[in-house]
Amino acid sequence: MKVAVDAYYQSLNKHNEELCGDRVSVIHTSHSFICVLADGLGSGVKANILATLTSTILAEMLKNGIELHEAVYTLTSTLPTCKERQVAYSTFSTLQVFNNGEAVLIEFDNPKAIILRNGIEVEVARHTIRIQNRMVVESRFKCKPQDVIVLVSDGVLHAGLGTILNFGWKRKDVIQHLRSTMRKNDKARDIGENLIIVVNDLYQNTPMDDSTVVVARIADRTKTFVMVGPPKETSDDDQTVMQLLSADGKKIVCGGTTAQIVARFLKEDIRIDENISLNSDLPPMAMIKGIDLVTEGVLTLGRVVDLLVDCVSSKQQLDHLCSIEAKDGAVKMVQMLLSECSEIVFLAGLADNPAHSQVAYSPLSLRFKVRLIERIAEHLRSLGKIVSVVQC
Repeated sequence: MKVAVDAYYQSLNKHNEELCGDRVSVIHTSHSFICVLADGLGSGVKANILATLTSTILAEMLKNGIELHEAVYTLTSTLPTCKERQVAYSTFSTLQVFNNGEAVLIEFDNPKAIILRNGIEVEVARHTIRIQNRMVVESRFKCKPQDVIVLVSDGVLHAGLGTILNFGWKRKDVIQHLRSTMRKNDKARDIGENLIIVVNDLYQNTPMDDSTVVVARIADRTKTFVMVGPPKETSDDDQTVMQLLSADGKKIVCGGTTAQIVARFLKEDIRIDENISLNSDLPPMAMIKGIDLVTEGVLTLGRVVDLLVDCVSSKQQLDHLCSIEAKDGAVKMVQMLLSECSEIVFLAGLADNPAHSQVAYSPLSLRFKVRLIERIAEHLRSLGKIVSVVQC
């Protein structure tokens, strides 16, 4: 059984600081999920630079297959110790989850990670190892679908200290909050957003320390198929639709002609969504029983590219897009691909579309469609998705 990781992170800057002294790096590879939460000493620019160096070095080394111990050794050899406080310039937590569910957690002076299974904290074996005279805690364990792993910086546990709470928001209080608020179908984003809102409330909207929450929710790895355009040979129509229907994840159809092929195979009607948004200039979505999403073709794909560009360039745009109500097929598709899919396969049909012949030279429009799909795939990969494009 293969697993996937649905991850979300969010930070609060210390009051009156433009930059956050915490930094999170998340990388998805073909064989594992990698996350590093680094907390730079102090706050502001210096802390931000140190945390960025720490998270980037560790994440990139792990991405390139370097053993965790060697990566930590390299990092601790690189970053010095503060002469005044005799502490490291940056603390960190590193989580790596492999496709088979095996997980490795390394913690250096960060709050102890929280691992929940069915709402109950799971205690895993923790081994202290010495690397470059630094005491690092290592844990190795097996994840199961629906497990939730939460990493926090110490600012989370300091929330409310001396104001609302005498001793801050202790780790056991965080666990109790998670247990009482998490719902079975919550995504990592739901859990993380709820947690960071409470932290901000406890600080009374003026955080006295950089505070970061990382939520990694383990899920079954599923494969989503997106059928875009009819196959080059009409004799391949049924085979391509059967491939679409074999998905154990979402089933998405783009294009009017493609929708007709799928509906004919399923012997189902195509119903147009009557909730047409006046704020969107895209054609309305449609519905076919057994298909999760049916949209128009090239125009919608072009808008998907634009939305993904915004998501790649700005985490704020990504968070905003994933939290709004979808009014058109492009927003709905992006939300679905980012929040509900782990592995995505585009079935790119190479048949000439007669509808395009009136406005463009057909081979040119075909290349344009294929290029749109390739760009979507590129942006999704940069956002941590496993994507492949199959031409048919």
